[in-house]
Amino acid sequence: MATQSDETTPEAREVDLSPSERAELVTKKATCPFLGSAIATQQLPVRNHPQNPLASVQDVIDLGNTGGGDLGKVLGFFASGNHGRMRSGPAGTLLDTQVPAGLFSLDLPGSQGSHAGHSGILQGSHPARLGPVQRCRSRAPREKEPRRVHPALRHRRFHRRKLQA
Repeated sequence: MATQSDETTPEAREVDLSPSERAELVTKKATCPFLGSAIATQQLPVRNHPQNPLASVQDVIDLGNTGGGDLGKVLGFFASGNHGRMRSGPAGTLLDTQVPAGLFSLDLPGSQGSHAGHSGILQGSHPARLGPVQRCRSRAPREKEPRRVHPALRHRRFHRRKLQA
């Protein structure tokens, strides 16, 4: 899938990943459902270095268009627009360097799904991603929860207690 112009920079060279490196890349960096599955099945070549992975924008466009339609254009737009920064080196801690032309970073920081605020359509909610109400409830001391009673039954109980008293 790589074109000749892709091979002009060292970052554009494909890397051979061991199964454990590939699994770590998919679970810790490229956690987008589309990119992760494409990398796991070796349909999207990984470039540069396992610790600072890149991919070709053209490769992701071609892959997105394999079923017909224009999904590849959308994927290419997001890849080049949202993932245009890479680490300055394999040991770098910040995404502080512009990626070479035609490439995008597979290092998706802070992502535990398609992105930090994903809709849950492609995958269920991640347990570490609780909303503010759920986060408060999870930190609150556990007490016996009141029984939830249908409003119509609440009315009957009230009158029954009143008659018994």
